[in-house]
Amino acid sequence: MLYLQPSLSYKVSNDATYGVGAILSRATMNTDSVQGNFTPSGVQDQDATFYGIGFQVGGVWQLAQTGSFALNVRSPVWHQKADNYNGGVFTDSIDTPTQVTAGFAFDPTASTTIAADFKLIRWSEANTIGNHPYANNTSAGFGWIDQKIIKLGVEHAVDEALTLRAGISHGNSPIQQATVTANFLFPAIIETHFTVGGSYDIGNGMVLGASGYVTPEAEFYDDGSLNANATGSHLAHQQYGFQLSFSNDF
Repeated sequence: MLYLQPSLSYKVSNDATYGVGAILSRATMNTDSVQGNFTPSGVQDQDATFYGIGFQVGGVWQLAQTGSFALNVRSPVWHQKADNYNGGVFTDSIDTPTQVTAGFAFDPTASTTIAADFKLIRWSEANTIGNHPYANNTSAGFGWIDQKIIKLGVEHAVDEALTLRAGISHGNSPIQQATVTANFLFPAIIETHFTVGGSYDIGNGMVLGASGYVTPEAEFYDDGSLNANATGSHLAHQQYGFQLSFSNDF
């Protein structure tokens, strides 16, 4: 799935900036499984391409000399139905849901910034993702619930060249114990991420950066409350990653 997000912001005063943007999407899918069960779709090995559109609006406000508050609302991205997979695999378009993010940052010292964000992802409003996975109607989904995520981070400038960063993110799993089996191909059950990183200004507008993250292992067992045949099915998931970056201002 590829997103193109042209945007425009306008600083109305020293204390407020507003922005608006479009979201244009192009996606390609190929699957050999029918939604809601694990039998062949009959159209496997065929690509389906579909397009979507959405928007987002937001603003940043200065609270005082050392603080700011920001709010961003991202609409659903409404997609076309998935061509030859429509009806046999997915009965609804594969939309992405509304996201609302609010956060603030403040500088307790001249060299340190502390930030906190709250993010709501409305998975339940997207039928293909949020509907009951064992529905006997024509609109089954994966049973995801809404996510509420809190993020805390700190940035500290050791000197004019070196900046260090650390953060933690925690949110509820969108997958519940009753829908573990229906989500075995995408075990999005991790709830906590730890991150560390830093950047070093090597001069002449050039900056080197590095960061990494790790998550505690998450485990879920299907409780069988929606599908007795799935009782005891088990998901275990852990993630970690590392990245290097280079930027040059000229």
